[in-house]
Amino acid sequence: AIDTSNCYEGMLVTRSADWLWGNQDGGIGTVGVIKQVDLAKQTVFVEWPFGYSNDCRIGMDGKFDLVCSFSNRVDCSNAVNDLKVVRGEHWPLNNADGGAGKLGEIRDIDLILKTAFVRWESEFEADCRIGKDGMYDLCVAPVAIVPEVSTLPRPKVDSRNAVVGLEVLRGSDWSWGNQDGGAGSVGVIREINGLKQTAFVEWACGFRNDCRIGKGGMFDLVVASRADPPDVSSAAAAIAAPSPSCKTAAPTPDAAPAAPVASHALAALAAEDARPERGGGGGVGGGQQAPVPSQECGGGG
Repeated sequence: AIDTSNCYEGMLVTRSADWLWGNQDGGIGTVGVIKQVDLAKQTVFVEWPFGYSNDCRIGMDGKFDLVCSFSNRVDCSNAVNDLKVVRGEHWPLNNADGGAGKLGEIRDIDLILKTAFVRWESEFEADCRIGKDGMYDLCVAPVAIVPEVSTLPRPKVDSRNAVVGLEVLRGSDWSWGNQDGGAGSVGVIREINGLKQTAFVEWACGFRNDCRIGKGGMFDLVVASRADPPDVSSAAAAIAAPSPSCKTAAPTPDAAPAAPVASHALAALAAEDARPERGGGGGVGGGQQAPVPSQECGGGG
């Protein structure tokens, strides 16, 4: 049922078992829109099709006239990644999402368990039920509250979404100076170490390092694009032609020449068994690290 904890302006609703107002809503199954919420009186003002409108109870006298419209409910039939959502009729987590009507975005879906992993504007994350045990925690967000440009935080890179070829940016836990070439520089995940919870990233400036994707509870990376799939070809092109403002330092007499970035993948395959543990990322790992770029790229950590 719709109550004071889960209602918001713009929510799509239908009559419930407590409904006492005849066909003011236009009949059983008719979908209305909440236009105003009065939490003190525990009522909402609803507009129905064909000009009907009335006040409905959302807890007044212990009665609940409304339920979330099935057309608005998120279930296994309409849940997709990047779908914008708000809390639904069975929301169990109080205001962990930031409050009724706050926007979230589906990041992952488990159709077997009937759950969806959602990230909210407040950066709260949770698995939400989309049919599990007959419960539905989410509704599709009304168009009126979905901005043209997403204000949601970019998803952090973790074991759920880390894949080779994914384009990434530094995240909130980044602590490795300008090894990535500076804020906003794009890198590409080249390898993933699930056991150590790290990802080996190659940046457009030519530097390469290990970044945490859960190690020690830290997440160094976020996904570069909120919705588009990784464009591995464009990322590879960017890495093959480093930015003029971020060049690799010339080798010193005591150091072996750095391999061209474009041939990194072949070199990595040829030396896979012999490569020592990498030290990039300012200390993720403990051995030799990749060739150090110029001071413009922040050095080697």
